[in-house]
Amino acid sequence: MKSLTKCKDDRTRRSLYVFITDEPIKQILGLSDSDEIPSNQLYDLLDNRWRSTKILPEVSLGKLSSNLQKNVSFVLQDVQIIGGRLALSGGGVIKNGKILDAELSIDDIGTLNYLTGEIQGGVLSTQLDSMPLAFEILEDMSIKVKTNVVNNHVSIDIDAETSGRISEDWNEQEDSFTDKYNDQRLKAIEAEIQKRVNHLIKKLQTDVQADAAGFAEYMRVQQPDFWDQYGGQWDQYFTEADITYSITVIVEDFGTKGSTKKMQ
Repeated sequence: MKSLTKCKDDRTRRSLYVFITDEPIKQILGLSDSDEIPSNQLYDLLDNRWRSTKILPEVSLGKLSSNLQKNVSFVLQDVQIIGGRLALSGGGVIKNGKILDAELSIDDIGTLNYLTGEIQGGVLSTQLDSMPLAFEILEDMSIKVKTNVVNNHVSIDIDAETSGRISEDWNEQEDSFTDKYNDQRLKAIEAEIQKRVNHLIKKLQTDVQADAAGFAEYMRVQQPDFWDQYGGQWDQYFTEADITYSITVIVEDFGTKGSTKKMQ
């Protein structure tokens, strides 16, 4: 059974980070690796967000308390012991103050970050002409979220943008000097992100049935009248909402291959 744990400290502070786990807490906080304190290992893992898309932004005890008071759904990252070391895994969804049976996989976590724009770096792997293609994100991702309500039916439009470089391209016909080929790579990368996000949105609406992406805050700010009346039923409205997501990828360079001109 999943349980909550926070970084160990001699005093409870609202700035402490909170995780979820099905490991015995005694084993989590008693794990020793080169005499490093287990809680410090968790801090170090969170610091890797600039190199991995599959790490959620930290959730402090204060933010946890605020979410519970607002009665909005949210996600906590799972902590596991893998190979004798602490590792961040998937995530548990908290709804109405309870941990849902429906869980998010580690890949779902990565996709959730694409949906919410909470990405500082990492590598996206896909294929072009059945050959491996890798895109490395070099800067923070940005998103714009627009909500609308017509006859109590909610629509949410997300426009995302990310930039980076082509870190791997195994296509023997690769030619970074031609706009046609570069357009094909861009479309392949954007299509991969789009496919993953659409799959996750469907999972959140049908399987999880909870707004684990945090769109509640956008609704509260952009649609205050609706929120005042129906905010307490938001997860139900979320499951029925029309959600669209679009992504723009900007390639700033091509690693060791091709040109270094910026293109979109």
